[in-house]
Amino acid sequence: MINHEVVARRSGKWWFLKVPGLRFCATQARRLSEADGMAREVIAMQTDTAEDSFTITLRVEPGRLNNEGKQDRNFLVRYAVTGPDYATAANPVGVAA
Repeated sequence: MINHEVVARRSGKWWFLKVPGLRFCATQARRLSEADGMAREVIAMQTDTAEDSFTITLRVEPGRLNNEGKQDRNFLVRYAVTGPDYATAANPVGVAA
């Protein structure tokens, strides 16, 4: 079974999801818990395969930089969980206070 890596990066109120192994393959999700379904849909369309014919490994980019090059505390990812259990992990993403 083929495994596709999906990179999640916070972008405002959305998660930007990119599949580095596939050209022009990207989507977005409102919540990280929706990332698997959204990524599966775009990968299946791009590769012309069934959504259950491959696995996904989600890699969350920790933190993000604001326009001034400093850590943006509003969307700081505290826990980066990857692998098949990321959607069910306890508190996989936290927002810094």
